[in-house]
Amino acid sequence: MQNKIYEMRKILFLLEQSILYCETDKFYKEIGKMETVIDDLKESFAKETNCSVEFKEVKNINKKILNTIEFVYKPITVLNVFEGNYLENFSNERTEQLSIARAINNHNEFWKQHTTIHGNIYGSVPIELISSESLEILYKLGWKKIKTNIIEIRGSKDSSQDIVDYCDKYLDYYIIVLEESTKTRLILEYLIK
Repeated sequence: MQNKIYEMRKILFLLEQSILYCETDKFYKEIGKMETVIDDLKESFAKETNCSVEFKEVKNINKKILNTIEFVYKPITVLNVFEGNYLENFSNERTEQLSIARAINNHNEFWKQHTTIHGNIYGSVPIELISSESLEILYKLGWKKIKTNIIEIRGSKDSSQDIVDYCDKYLDYYIIVLEESTKTRLILEYLIK
């Protein structure tokens, strides 16, 4: 498999050269080689790792951006939040920081009204619900201000899994919630750069 990766690098170099010197025939020849190497690499990967490469079709969902508002959120500081006890420590720290800032009640009230279905943001609350004093304390504790799209799921036929698959593919940072008062499913899309 390593040889195939090396071969891809070599083909990429030759592709760059063909573009640089406007060699159309050479360009398409190298593209053909690359496609063959990619197919071989997929096959080798499946054989050598006992894994299969599957490409899941992601269903588009019926949605509408209702609004964009500012949230304050606690950034994640690791690549894999599920490693060790990071999330447990993160949760304890989030609670402690919200308590210090006297914003814990506002945070908890918001999240009682919005049941989390799935997501990859683990500490946030709309800025409009927090006093400016509390906000300043949270900023000093490392929390960040972020614009957040509020997206309504319009299709009642869309399953929760369809929505999760869509978000995983097209959104970087999000939480899917059920708004308890209206039983409306929403996506909070955090526009983190």
